[in-house]
Amino acid sequence: MFDIFTKTKNMDKKIIFANQSTIQINIMKVDGIKLSKSLIEQIPVAFPFDNEYNFKGDKIFGFAKTGKSNPSNPNGRWIYSVICEKDGKLIKFDIGRLISIINVKPKTMLDDFSIRAVKEMIGDDSSLFNIEENSLDGVQYNRNSSDYNMEKLLTKDGNNKFFGIINKVKSFYLELQNHQIYI
Repeated sequence: MFDIFTKTKNMDKKIIFANQSTIQINIMKVDGIKLSKSLIEQIPVAFPFDNEYNFKGDKIFGFAKTGKSNPSNPNGRWIYSVICEKDGKLIKFDIGRLISIINVKPKTMLDDFSIRAVKEMIGDDSSLFNIEENSLDGVQYNRNSSDYNMEKLLTKDGNNKFFGIINKVKSFYLELQNHQIYI
C-alpha cells in the first residue's frame, strides 16, 4: 500500500509535509505600488537582446504569470512576461520567445523553425549554411524530408555558432526560473 502522507513506495518513512519553512517571495513595487497585472499591461513591449541573444538592457527583475493565451481554452498555455529595465525604463517581453528558441534541436524540422530566424541569429554568411538560397524553393530540397532539419541546414561552424546561441538562451532561461515575481 502507498501512503502519500508518510512514506514513499518501497522506501522508508519519509515526511513530505514541512513543519516550518522559510521561502523568499519576490514582490516588485513601482513607486511604492505593488506590481499588478493591470500595471504590467501598461509596460511597453520591447526585446532587450541582440540577434545573438546578448543582453542589451540594464537589468532583469524577473518574470510574472500574466494570463492565459486563450482564456476560453482551459488547457491553453500560460503567458509569462519578463520584466526588465532598458535605458532607465521598464519594458516587458513574452517568455514564449525564449521557449521557442530553447526547444530547437538538431533534428528540428525547418518548417518548425524558419531559416529566416536562423539567419537573424547567426547572420547570412554563406559559409555557415549547407543549403543554397536558390534551393529553398523545394525543388532541390523537400521540406517534408527528414533531411530538411537544422543539422543539415548548417555547416559544422554554423551548427556550432547556432547551438552555442541556443545554449546561451537555455542558461539564461534556467536562471530566469529562479526570479519569479508574484503579483
